[in-house]
Amino acid sequence: MNKNHKNANRTFVPKTIGETLQKINQKFSSKFGKIDYLIHVKWKQIVGP
Repeated sequence: MNKNHKNANRTFVPKTIGETLQKINQKFSSKFGKIDYLIHVKWKQIVGP
C-alpha cells in the first residue's frame, strides 16, 4: 500500500448546526414554497400528536 498523503489537504470546514439547518430550510422553502414549508414544519401542531 502506498501511504503518500503529502498533497492530501483537508478542505472540510466545520459549520454550526444552525448554519446547516438554515441552508436546508432555504432549499426546502424555495423548492416547495413558503406556505407548504410552514405546513410541513408545523404539521405536528396542526394535526396533533
